[in-house]
Amino acid sequence: MNPYELDQIFRTYIDIQNQRKELENRAYDRKVLVCANGHMVTVEKIGVKSPFSKKRKRLASLELCPICMAKAEVREYRPPKIIKDIVAELKEQEKKLVAAMFEYVKDDPIWQFWLQYVKGIGPTHAAYLLSVIRTKDFEYPTKLWAYFGLYPIAVCEDCKAVQKPYRHGITCPKCGKPMKPKLPTKVVSKMYNLGTLGFDPTRRARMYVITMSLVMAGGVYGRVFSRWLIEDKANNKRTAWVRLAKLFLAHLYEVDRRIRGLPVPKPYMIEYGLHNEYIPPLIDEKPELITKTQFYEKLLSNMHYDVEKYIGLIRELSEKKA
Repeated sequence: MNPYELDQIFRTYIDIQNQRKELENRAYDRKVLVCANGHMVTVEKIGVKSPFSKKRKRLASLELCPICMAKAEVREYRPPKIIKDIVAELKEQEKKLVAAMFEYVKDDPIWQFWLQYVKGIGPTHAAYLLSVIRTKDFEYPTKLWAYFGLYPIAVCEDCKAVQKPYRHGITCPKCGKPMKPKLPTKVVSKMYNLGTLGFDPTRRARMYVITMSLVMAGGVYGRVFSRWLIEDKANNKRTAWVRLAKLFLAHLYEVDRRIRGLPVPKPYMIEYGLHNEYIPPLIDEKPELITKTQFYEKLLSNMHYDVEKYIGLIRELSEKKA
């Protein structure tokens, strides 16, 4: 299977998953408010605990229809069995697609030497990342960030001037004031008359899902996120997930280049003498077992990075609770 076929399988998986989720919402037994005019409003889903239940608007009354204000009563509604059967069939199709993706992923060196050791990255996320890195040629990690819409542009809030891309210390060509970095979004595009965004917004949405998977898995990347989240709250920012996404993509870029024997540009931190702030590609493994992994054998031992320092970093991240 080539990377283009893997990309098509992943897209099919996402399409089926979205369809299954939509149908699944209709397949739950639920209590509904029914009036004489035929309106049916869901009161609650039976046997389902939603994390957003506290935020739901409470109905003003369980005796009046909120649509037409006619008299209503609460009844138990059971959807047709065929809907539940279709949901079950779609779940089986998803499993087949995941198995097909894993058949490709398991033989890829990036998975074997690194991704299999990262909590939060399974066959589906790995398939998406590999379909990107194997079909595109990114000369620098910044190109990879830009592909996912994570490389900021420079804007001047006073005269609305825009410069691409953002660089530290850049000043406005019109008024000379320092320019601020902003991620390209539809709001920013409209505010500064950018026209097209220059990337597919679904890529950034997918990268957000992958980043949150790393966080929720509670591994080393999740603990790095927790550190940055504390910094963000102190500075009233919301950039922790963007920082983690860029870090992970930079690690993906570095691992891929090293495996293929291509030159790896010096990381920003090392280039500017900030060696203590540089974070190498991370894995979720017991510190004492790191030297027995393929990651150590194929990558870490050839990265010119102090092994004891790396083990100490993993130990520090593993011991500190998020």
